[in-house]
Amino acid sequence: MKNIWILSLVSFFTDMGTYMVTPLIPILLSSSGPFIIGMIDGLSESLASVLKFFSGRRSDFLKNRKGLAVVGYGLSGLGRVFLMISSSWVSVFIWKLIDRTGKGIRTAPRDALISEAGGKKSKEGLLDSIK
Repeated sequence: MKNIWILSLVSFFTDMGTYMVTPLIPILLSSSGPFIIGMIDGLSESLASVLKFFSGRRSDFLKNRKGLAVVGYGLSGLGRVFLMISSSWVSVFIWKLIDRTGKGIRTAPRDALISEAGGKKSKEGLLDSIK
């Protein structure tokens, strides 16, 4: 249960940081136009989706879920530091790519870690409580 709580809190605070900053991005990019804003969001979210697949396969193959999760969360934290020094749409684009790369790398291994931490006994207990 300790691992579930730790992963939940880390995930919560990382996502909260992203959700606090994301609404400010269009304000920073208002002079760049809607095409740039759409390109940044589209490419970064596409990258995250593709990386979720590959990091999940890699996590299953290597059985190194914790390492991939730590790298993913680290990239997201590093991306926020990069956003603080950004002054143009290019640097905001790089921030978004770093942040979404971190999300893509960490999501599948984190979910697998939570699933493994729950264990078989917890799953059976959950099914019994539903019946």
